[in-house]
Amino acid sequence: MGCCLCSVAWFSYWFDNLGLITEGNTYCRCAASSLPLWGNTDNEPGIKHTPSKLLEMPAIPDVEIIEEKSSSSTLLSSMGISSSSRKSSSSCEHISELEHIIATQEADAEKASEMFHEELNEILFTQIVEIKELKKKQLEEIEHFKMDLQKKSIVFEKRQIHTEAMLSHLLRKSTQSTQDSV
Repeated sequence: MGCCLCSVAWFSYWFDNLGLITEGNTYCRCAASSLPLWGNTDNEPGIKHTPSKLLEMPAIPDVEIIEEKSSSSTLLSSMGISSSSRKSSSSCEHISELEHIIATQEADAEKASEMFHEELNEILFTQIVEIKELKKKQLEEIEHFKMDLQKKSIVFEKRQIHTEAMLSHLLRKSTQSTQDSV
């Protein structure tokens, strides 16, 4: 897949259209060097290549280049760019077209993100309202239980007072009857 530093083969289509690769040569565009990876080394005037540097660069078979070009073509066609328009347009036109497509996709992604957040906010708002309603209902039930408990405690207190009064009355009667019998 190209140089281990920059994977030139993946972007070979882009470099061809931008004029960065001369016919017959593929140049490594990484920071390491601008030496050809394979092909004729004399196509580029003004650049002196030493055989030792050429041996250091990994060679890439032509088969990989074809596969990678088809991958990049597939990528471009998935972006909506036909092969005929790629061949007929100039580099500047092609770059402008790609920038427009990317800007459109970014705008669409931002719009989708905003819609997602709006929908999420609606869902969260609905859930917050439901939580508040449930809390209100629970508080009403708690109040109902408190009122029932108070009523029961009042009834219990009345029963307790009545029972104590009856016991005290019975105790008086019993003490009176024992005193009367003595």
